[in-house]
Amino acid sequence: MNNSNITPLNEFTLPNIDKRTREARLFRGVLRDLTEQLGHDPTAAEVALLRAAAIFQTLIELDTQAILQGENVAAEKIRRNFTSLRAALTALGMAKKSRDVRASDFNRGQSVLSQTAS
Repeated sequence: MNNSNITPLNEFTLPNIDKRTREARLFRGVLRDLTEQLGHDPTAAEVALLRAAAIFQTLIELDTQAILQGENVAAEKIRRNFTSLRAALTALGMAKKSRDVRASDFNRGQSVLSQTAS
């Protein structure tokens, strides 16, 4: 990393964390993958966004596992985590921003469909 004051991405900054847990391993894997996808040495701001994105992705993965095991998980919780993940990825330039779809877009699509059908 560029700044020696920034804790390396592969280290946890919270004391008394058992880094061997399933959740910690999942987090580290997601963080590693996102950092590789970024493709360059992250700045301090990017480190914060990468960690946030990794946390949200970890939470989504854990909730997905819970759902598949028949547990009840609130849809709103998953939706919030997904929205936060998307925001972090968009800020990192790793996901495109959603665009507003308007009625004019729908009408333009319909006219293209009708032209190809004839």
